[in-house]
Amino acid sequence: MMRIKCFAHKLFSVFFLLLSLNCASSFAAEISIITTEGKHTYNVEIADSPDKWLTGLREKNDLAYNEGMLFLFPYEDIRAFTTTGMKFSIDIIYFDSSFNIIGIFQNVPPGEKILIFPKPAFGVFERKFLKGSPEIKPGDRLKIINLYYRPVK
Repeated sequence: MMRIKCFAHKLFSVFFLLLSLNCASSFAAEISIITTEGKHTYNVEIADSPDKWLTGLREKNDLAYNEGMLFLFPYEDIRAFTTTGMKFSIDIIYFDSSFNIIGIFQNVPPGEKILIFPKPAFGVFERKFLKGSPEIKPGDRLKIINLYYRPVK
């Protein structure tokens, strides 16, 4: 467990090192959610700055079934998200610093709603809600398979 927490903090440190150097960047990753039904892979954009944390998926018109956004924060804390300005319903999936899924708000419609998760979370994975999407529940696990850094021109 300590090894996983160290990885999470090292990963986050890399993001903030690049931000502190004023590097315009875009991070993306391939992640898997491991459930009792199997492994489900997603391509995600990483929200790695306060601006991206605030914007989230709001600027997206649509997402494919295997796309989403991964929010990583410097520490576990109570997290609040809103669906203001969203164009589609989403699932908001919370995980701890060991990358264990600790909770989910499912099929959250666009609107002015603010959702506050009652447990401290290290990060959040958001995906478009689609009927028939793999069921994700507490106890499942998130794994980062590949991480990509793309400088913005």
